[in-house]
Amino acid sequence: MTRVLLVKLCFVLDCTGSMDPWIEAAKTKMQETVRTVQDQHPHTLIEVALVAYRDYGDLIRFRVFDFGEASVLEDRMRDLRAEGGDDTAEDVAGAFKRATELEWNPADIRMLFHITDAPAHGLQFHPIHISDRFPRGDPDGIDPLALLRRWARLGYDYTFVKITTKTDLMLDVFFKTYAEASQGGEGFHVIDLRRQHYDHVLGDPEETMADLLSPAVSRAVTQRISSQGR
Repeated sequence: MTRVLLVKLCFVLDCTGSMDPWIEAAKTKMQETVRTVQDQHPHTLIEVALVAYRDYGDLIRFRVFDFGEASVLEDRMRDLRAEGGDDTAEDVAGAFKRATELEWNPADIRMLFHITDAPAHGLQFHPIHISDRFPRGDPDGIDPLALLRRWARLGYDYTFVKITTKTDLMLDVFFKTYAEASQGGEGFHVIDLRRQHYDHVLGDPEETMADLLSPAVSRAVTQRISSQGR
């Protein structure tokens, strides 16, 4: 009898004003993403979670949905909207903390997909011209790098979905931190949707970057499951 592989996928999603297309893609494509993976790997059970975040001062700073079926998560996300976010930097640290607090066990594969167009608070994560009310870092003292190190040591895969150059410095810092903690950074991945969109738009100019999110995530999960059996 083939053993069922339990896969847990957590989406850490920036829900501030500029992120509307990505929120809509997440809300409507979650089941499609899971079905695509399970069609290729029928002996998998996939649970999905969401940490939606904004920033300090926003009326609803976090919406957290723990692991469950994709259909249930899509239904609970229907009223999720893009709003808030005074400065450019957002509360990435708080989002990481809440993602860490989810029910990750038991699972054979644990993956986080981080989707944002803005860096974390703190000048180590962005150039000085990026607006940031908290240039010294998270005002609650949460260190996103400490949480990233923990994920690396526990074998969680971290995938950053790149949609803008504003996050480049943060991404570099994240990779170095993860690589040091995991002795190589094998579980750290980047999906550059800007590059994919440039290639794809030649064939379909009506396709947006957000439309590419679901197939990109499906490919990443499928590849990870395939590597588990090697």
